[in-house]
Amino acid sequence: MSSALDRPPNSFLRFLPKAELHLHLEGAIEPPTLVELRQRRGERTTRGEVDALYRYEDFPGFLLAFKNITEHLRTADDYELITYRLMQRLKEENVLHAEVYVSVGVCLWRKQDFAGIFEGLDRGRARGARDSATLGAVDSAAKLALAERVATALGALFVDTGVPVIAVFPDGRFAAANRKRRGLRCR
Repeated sequence: MSSALDRPPNSFLRFLPKAELHLHLEGAIEPPTLVELRQRRGERTTRGEVDALYRYEDFPGFLLAFKNITEHLRTADDYELITYRLMQRLKEENVLHAEVYVSVGVCLWRKQDFAGIFEGLDRGRARGARDSATLGAVDSAAKLALAERVATALGALFVDTGVPVIAVFPDGRFAAANRKRRGLRCR
């Protein structure tokens, strides 16, 4: 008997427009991308070996998998690749808005050049927007209005925690909220 996780979503669900409100870039690396990262460095690996990393039974197992997977993220080109692959997948899944988080603390702890990594992230984003038109342009006022409502709700939710909130809208505008400002202020 297979679980729901073993079956891909049906075409109806894949076709529905979606928003990713909290997506960790490093956690979104799929096995084929990890194989590609390893092969770039001349490492011999099989898809089976990589798939085994994605099977864990508990939180410590997840942490070990995360550690192993992120050890292959060393250069701006690596971050460009994983950003680009994520944007391709978001396009395939009809995700119209995504708020993607990067583990900056991991980069800094590993003494990586985050300015360079940021350039790789931006190249991957630009390439993804150009090639798949995901997260690049708004094709209706309704999508923008939805993104604004979601961002406003997030701003109201997080403003009292002291956690800064930044939302980037599909048309390139951004909004920010913090403890001193109630709600999100658009720019």
